[in-house]
Amino acid sequence: MTTPHYATFSTDFRQILANSTVHAIISLLTRKKVMNTMEIRVFRQEDFEEVITLWERCDLLRPWNDPEMDIERKMNHDVSLFLVAEVNGEVVGTVMGGYDGHRGSAYYLGVHPEFRGRGIANALLNRLEKS
Repeated sequence: MTTPHYATFSTDFRQILANSTVHAIISLLTRKKVMNTMEIRVFRQEDFEEVITLWERCDLLRPWNDPEMDIERKMNHDVSLFLVAEVNGEVVGTVMGGYDGHRGSAYYLGVHPEFRGRGIANALLNRLEKS
């Protein structure tokens, strides 16, 4: 009986990692870990700078919208519809909601690029819908 050569093991290990089932399991484990430590809560004044930085990373800012003014307006009117997703003390997602009595709207929906694909935007929208 021969001992497998290191290069053979290395190739086999790469094939295992390339397997879509293995990737799905790794993704599920990662998702589960993040979702267990995520908190969705109402925006607080101390989130101000972190939220604007997140919006910049998510490419949500436009020259015709002043994010500081948008936040100030929301703070003065129905702040309960301005939600953040927080993981381990870091704001990783936001949504700002509006309701005119007939229709609901969602603005500034964004998730930090490193946390995308884990259901955070969906969780934010579900919570907004219940608010």
